[in-house]
Amino acid sequence: QGSELEYIELPESLKYIGYKSFCGNSNITSLTLPKNIEEVYEGSFERCNGLLDVRFECIEATCKNYESSISPFRGTNSKTGYTVTVSADVKTIPAYMFSTGGGATDTFGCIELIFENESTCTTIKQYAFQNTRMKALVLPESIVTIERNAFDYCLLSSVTLPRSITALRIDAFAHNTTLTHV
Repeated sequence: QGSELEYIELPESLKYIGYKSFCGNSNITSLTLPKNIEEVYEGSFERCNGLLDVRFECIEATCKNYESSISPFRGTNSKTGYTVTVSADVKTIPAYMFSTGGGATDTFGCIELIFENESTCTTIKQYAFQNTRMKALVLPESIVTIERNAFDYCLLSSVTLPRSITALRIDAFAHNTTLTHV
């Protein structure tokens, strides 16, 4: 915690990121989660308040918890927010992955979600981006399912859904009081 580390380049062989592994490291500005990661534990990047960019390449990742909230990015970047870029090979964005946690009002979290060209992502799991501060969202044609509360309590004013969508679950975009265009 609290080291001078600015960029995390995790090895392709890495499969697990443990509970609060990088918690409180405010110097980290950029992070890539490589494709072979299977489990990311709660709080792994909690309070990494300098974070600006996250590249998400995980093919089969899930979020694990020890306490009540299971977001690896809970309470992250309380000043400006960060951009998440989803690799073209990613099929699913896991439940709770980028959620800042319910009720947090002083945390920005993910402010922009970018999908690479030729995206193969089909599913955004429940609470994946809950309580983040995205204002606009454009989803690729590959998306077919958005699970419950995936974008609950964001600051979305505009959402562009793909024609490919077949399942929009309960409360997927709940509590976005500034949403004016879908």
